[in-house]
Amino acid sequence: MTSGGADSIPVRVARGAARLDCAQPGWAMRVDVTVLDLQSTTDDLLGQIFGSHYNGIDTLGLTREASQSHGFYAHCASVDHGCSCDVEYARLTAEWARVVTSRQAATAVDRP
Repeated sequence: MTSGGADSIPVRVARGAARLDCAQPGWAMRVDVTVLDLQSTTDDLLGQIFGSHYNGIDTLGLTREASQSHGFYAHCASVDHGCSCDVEYARLTAEWARVVTSRQAATAVDRP
C-alpha cells in the first residue's frame, strides 16, 4: 500500500518493531492480540506496552509523523486515494498481530 511516498504497512511495522526491540526488549510478550486495536489509545500496541499510546510515543521519542512511519499511527492522507483510515487501521492491526504472534510463538519454542 505505497501511496504518496509512504512505506508499505509491513515495512512500517518492521521499523516500529525494531524501535521497540531497542527500547523495550521482550515487548511482544506484553501484547494481547485478542484485544489489539490500533485505533484505540489503550488497546493499541503502545497502549498495551506503555499504558497509553501517548506514553509510548513520548517514551520512544517519536513525533506524530514518525509514529506513522513506525506503524503506530495511520497515514490518514490515504483517504485521498480511496482508502479510509478505518481500513488502514485494520491493516496495521492485522500486521502487528501477525508480528506479535510470530514473536510470541518463537519465544515459547525457545523456552525449556
